[in-house]
Amino acid sequence: MRFSVLASLLVVLGAAGAHPTEIEPREPSNAPIDLEGRPDSSASFKCGKKKYTGREIYLAAQKGVNLYRAGETRGRKEYPHRFINDGRKFADGCPEDRNLSEYPLKKKTPYDGGRLNKN
Repeated sequence: MRFSVLASLLVVLGAAGAHPTEIEPREPSNAPIDLEGRPDSSASFKCGKKKYTGREIYLAAQKGVNLYRAGETRGRKEYPHRFINDGRKFADGCPEDRNLSEYPLKKKTPYDGGRLNKN
């Protein structure tokens, strides 16, 4: 009797282990970053037709920096990735740098790549 119960348990465990599970992206460190000229967290900033708070901007920068440090990316476009200027002019006081990376802004929470890291 003992053998058949143990064998049944092993078969059930083996069958459960054989089913693939969806793999969610691992979360990188959420360590604070030193953001030079960090915006006031309650201030509102307009970007095109959308408005973001300073906190949303900081959280996106924090997520992008921590992903970059971990060598990880999120989403179909693999953010953070190298910023390609496409001929746009930077505002006065914003240095143009070939080592810039970009990471999307999103309302309320930082961009995470979406379901299964495909968005």
